[in-house]
Amino acid sequence: MKIIGLMAADPNGVIGKDGKLPWNLPEDLVFFRQIILDATVIMGRKTFESISQTTLQLCYPIVFSQNKREKPFISSLEGFFDLLLPEKVYMIGGGSLAKLFLSNNLVDEFILTKVRREYEGDTYLNLHTFEHWPATLVQESSQFSIYRFVRSL
Repeated sequence: MKIIGLMAADPNGVIGKDGKLPWNLPEDLVFFRQIILDATVIMGRKTFESISQTTLQLCYPIVFSQNKREKPFISSLEGFFDLLLPEKVYMIGGGSLAKLFLSNNLVDEFILTKVRREYEGDTYLNLHTFEHWPATLVQESSQFSIYRFVRSL
């Protein structure tokens, strides 16, 4: 199984504020929706609760949570690996889940939207993680650049 991270961050690694994205980038949202279309997507409970039902209908969500026990909720990496999953899965955050997957070397690739402007936030992604991962520019606009990072072995 290949796990691909898919997130956006400002220059300081901010990925969220008060359970939401601190920016409104419609062009990036279109890109995000194209990627997750018909894909299996793993996320934390707060991310699940913040995403619109319209967006969730595009994918097959699996949610990490200590509070929920019914599907699509799971509570551990062991529970995640017990699932029958497709060849490719996207991890879309939030911060705790990204840290869990990245610190356990479970992410093979990471598609990162680098937002140009700085925002206030309370949830972060450690951007230093990707310093030694080869990167390719995927898309660029005046407000952001999207890169695909591949984990170096």
